[in-house]
Amino acid sequence: MAHKSRRVGIFAGTFDPVHNGHIAFAQAALHDCALDTIVFLPEARPRHKPWASPLVHRVAMLQLACAGWPQFEVRVCDEPQFSVAITLGALQREYGRDLTLLLGSDTAANVVKWPHADRLFSEVEFAIGRRNGVIVGIPGRATYITTQFEGMSATRVRADHSEAINPQVQQYIRNHNLYYND
Repeated sequence: MAHKSRRVGIFAGTFDPVHNGHIAFAQAALHDCALDTIVFLPEARPRHKPWASPLVHRVAMLQLACAGWPQFEVRVCDEPQFSVAITLGALQREYGRDLTLLLGSDTAANVVKWPHADRLFSEVEFAIGRRNGVIVGIPGRATYITTQFEGMSATRVRADHSEAINPQVQQYIRNHNLYYND
């Protein structure tokens, strides 16, 4: 069933692991962009990250992190990774054409190089989360968002066993011996 009356944000990525920065950015986008729903879209084979944890673990961690937020939905990307040519059309058929794509400024810096980027700039709005003080201008309509976690990254979380993770996700990581052994 299509949800054409809702304003939907799409947050595609690796989420390896999902951390408080991801959730804070999604919460801010809900408010700042007047969205009704955020769809977290973990990619099975993220670009440039062949070492990513198995998708089943990343989905389970996202479901735990999003459990307290009825406005958050977790959906697995049908393609190995988000693509403008295929994924965007499928999402528009499912959720309507009024989509907002959530990107960190590190990803936004490269979005102009994506295949079919012109279509993306003409058909969706963007919510761009500042990462490490960086603001990236892109063609198209964009809302720039700052949260208290702008320096947070999954790489840092994996490296320093950061507590900037939902406690249920932290327990899942321990139970499945992901990233580190305590």
